[in-house]
Amino acid sequence: MLTSHPASNPDAVTKSELVGFFSAPSRRFQLRSNIDRTARPGNRTMMVINGTFDASGGQLSGMMVVAGSPAVKFQATRGGTESAKPASPAPPAAPAAPAQTTTTIDGVYNGTYTGGAGPRTLKLALRTFDHGTLAGVFTFYDPPTSHEHAYSFSMIGKFEPRTGKFSLEPPKWLMPAPGYFMVGIAGTFDANAGKVTGNLTSGRHGPFEATRDATSRQTSQVSSRLPRQPRRRRPKWPVNFPKSNNRRQPMSTACTPGPWVV
Repeated sequence: MLTSHPASNPDAVTKSELVGFFSAPSRRFQLRSNIDRTARPGNRTMMVINGTFDASGGQLSGMMVVAGSPAVKFQATRGGTESAKPASPAPPAAPAAPAQTTTTIDGVYNGTYTGGAGPRTLKLALRTFDHGTLAGVFTFYDPPTSHEHAYSFSMIGKFEPRTGKFSLEPPKWLMPAPGYFMVGIAGTFDANAGKVTGNLTSGRHGPFEATRDATSRQTSQVSSRLPRQPRRRRPKWPVNFPKSNNRRQPMSTACTPGPWVV
């Protein structure tokens, strides 16, 4: 904002809004007037100021040009403690929304693992339960790098949210694969990358890596229940013991001991 007092009328005040740019390395600036609020529409003129800022002395100096008039020099020194404020400040730009990171390990992951037959396609569905329990379904395919014939088994284990480490062991087959055995896994969950990595804990202990499938939420099939163990049947009474020729004899009423047969 430029405030001036015409020489012909010192009591009059003229205010003009100025906009422009400032180059920090060279400390040069240029300002142009927008609106002279006190002048009549027919008398409004354009003003251009080119100058330099002296930081050590807090001084502005340069040339001022008004349309229809010759250029004149100007010089101004910083005064007072009030900071200059633009008449119409532009609203601050809204900060960019931070990228959303899924911190839970729950989800479906697609990737590969290396077993006894080499690299093989992997699908891993994981779901957390109370007390740090982690359950999953491990699915692999045949042929190894295809999605044709799927075989799967359930998994149960533990997950540590603070470190992202987890371990899972297989309790039972869901879709048995003839000639294959179930494997356990141990690895780490990377929440920023949405990825699980680690190694098999059975067989050749090959590596595995899988990335979260953002379009799949099929974790309802994952259960934390362990398979029931077969119950032992109690023998039914009476039990048929082998026959014996020995018979229990009546107890003698005499003081001398009689025969005892069990």
